[in-house]
Amino acid sequence: MEVTSMNGWSTAGRTRPVRYSIETSCALPRYTPVGRFRVLRHEKTCINCGRCIKECIYDVHRRKPEDPRLMDEPLSHLCKNCFRCIQQCPTRSLSKILNPEYLRLGDEYWTPEIITSTWLQAETGRIPVFGAGYRGPFSGPGFDSMWTDMSEIVRPTRDGIHGREYIHTGIDLGRKPDHLEFDGAGNLAGLPARVVHLPIPVLFGAFPVDLYGTKVAEAVCLAARSLGTFFAFDPGNWPSLLNRYSSSGVPRIGDDLEKARASIQGAAMVEIPFSKDWGKKLEQIRKINPDALVSVALPFTPDADTAVEALAAGSADVIHLMADRHGRAPLLPGSPFLKDALQWIHLHLVEKRIRDEVTLLASGGIAAAEHVPKAIISGADGVVITYPLLIGLECLACRECSLPDTCPREIRHIDPDWGATRMINLMAAWQNQLLEVLGAMGLREVRRLRGETGRALYFDQLEREVFQEEFR
Repeated sequence: MEVTSMNGWSTAGRTRPVRYSIETSCALPRYTPVGRFRVLRHEKTCINCGRCIKECIYDVHRRKPEDPRLMDEPLSHLCKNCFRCIQQCPTRSLSKILNPEYLRLGDEYWTPEIITSTWLQAETGRIPVFGAGYRGPFSGPGFDSMWTDMSEIVRPTRDGIHGREYIHTGIDLGRKPDHLEFDGAGNLAGLPARVVHLPIPVLFGAFPVDLYGTKVAEAVCLAARSLGTFFAFDPGNWPSLLNRYSSSGVPRIGDDLEKARASIQGAAMVEIPFSKDWGKKLEQIRKINPDALVSVALPFTPDADTAVEALAAGSADVIHLMADRHGRAPLLPGSPFLKDALQWIHLHLVEKRIRDEVTLLASGGIAAAEHVPKAIISGADGVVITYPLLIGLECLACRECSLPDTCPREIRHIDPDWGATRMINLMAAWQNQLLEVLGAMGLREVRRLRGETGRALYFDQLEREVFQEEFR
């Protein structure tokens, strides 16, 4: 089986892949970020002594550029809640409140903490660090009810994880045969399976160009090409000037295959929605482009297990399972969360002994770096994301973008290079966090994490085991 990658690496002539790393560069925000706290200065009592400047190590305080004798308004978004400036102010002129604007960000799933953390990662490419440590809560709904097992955390050093030791975060997309056959001379019989290698287990979903504009689409193209991953797009609504990025693109094909013929011919992977005639469409795509992988996308429905089984036993290369933006599967009884729906599908394929033959991708509810390993533990090979990329472009998650040019952050008008840098930085931060998780688990590659539920602890299960007898 020969493996090719999106950034040119091939198994041919190599015994070990080159170490993959993501280069980052600072991409400053266009708007003043929304901080969790608002630092207030009482001008009537402030004596402009500048003591707060000396005490604050986060540069929240400064003097007015136009008149250095006076203190300027505090840069509240830089505040880390250490209280030092408030405690050391000689006239008690500083105070602090929770920022109402911060509390209005997002919703119950896309929380203000996730949004502001994504902004920081997109700006710097660094893992967010909270100096005072994490003080809870330690459980919640969705992925928050699932803890990753870090039992090997004392063994590898950070230098080992990010330097000397090789930990592989790549995945292979495509079908794999359940066995190999050789002829009498010992040569492989038949054609080898074609597999595309991605260096990170993350693909980019499709952005509606009519809503977010060509510049955002180009930023996605640039970032995907730099990272060596795929992005999805709608060929019926795709600007021709972006066709030069088609080698990294996954056209999402509807019913009219002939109309999308040019996109199919230039693609390494094509996606179609699940339907009764998916097999017929797949054959037609293979006639147009025999080398393209074919992904079939479907939501979690009550009969999704049998549908996925048919796809895996058939000739689909990739199966894309879709939850909603909050990670829920609303078509299933009880609207289970993505991790539970994924485990259901994964274990069904394991039971049928066809799990290793097909690639499973999952989308919906992947909001933070920690959600990637948790989705993989639940049974996915990789994830597809869209909304985190948008938030990385300073989106407020205010849902005002149902019409073009209504976005308060004017995301349609970004510089594509700046947008691509923010997306690359975000993925660098996510990959580094994935390396931390794998290193703490003592794993050398992310592919070994797939379906490893023994690497996770489930709060509801632990609570039941510990307290069930007490309250019986």
